[in-house]
Amino acid sequence: MNAQELRQRLIAALSILDESSDELRELDSAVGDGDLGVTVHAIVTAAQSALQELPAEVTPEELLTLMGTTVSTANPSTFGSLVGAGIGAGAKAVSGTTDLSQEDLARFGFAVTESIARRGKSGVGDKTVLDAMVPSLEALVNTEARGVAALELAIAAATASIELSAGEVAKKGRASWAGERGIGTPDAGAVAYLRFLQALHASL
Repeated sequence: MNAQELRQRLIAALSILDESSDELRELDSAVGDGDLGVTVHAIVTAAQSALQELPAEVTPEELLTLMGTTVSTANPSTFGSLVGAGIGAGAKAVSGTTDLSQEDLARFGFAVTESIARRGKSGVGDKTVLDAMVPSLEALVNTEARGVAALELAIAAATASIELSAGEVAKKGRASWAGERGIGTPDAGAVAYLRFLQALHASL
């Protein structure tokens, strides 16, 4: 997948993701300040604008670097800052690549999770976006499936992990302030990531 193909897929997927803004706001309101839906909508709007203005000659690294900066600055939020910085780190992981393979995308994704874990001082099991991201990426690298079939396995892994972690107490972020009151409510950031994967699938 070259940069222009990635650009078109992201534009289509982001349009679908934006439809989840209200759901994410409600989820986040249950245990946090409810701003995630606003953040996601702001990210979608800013990212689509940036993608539309990209020149045709960009590389995947340049496109993803721009996306990282755009996500970080679209709306003042911890989620946006962590994810944006992660995308920037992921862009460096695919430096020099003109056509992204499934392995390249997995390498990008793991670089994103490593950045989020380091900056957010969190890990799998803390009931954050990492609980969805890491299992989905592990599914991606541990299968011989390709394309849509591989994406479906990643979605299934993220879904299962989110359902499992919903029964836990959050250990990081504003959701951790809710303590046991948050048991039964899935992490909104993890759900946002899942909705993005599902949006990618729907856009194919």
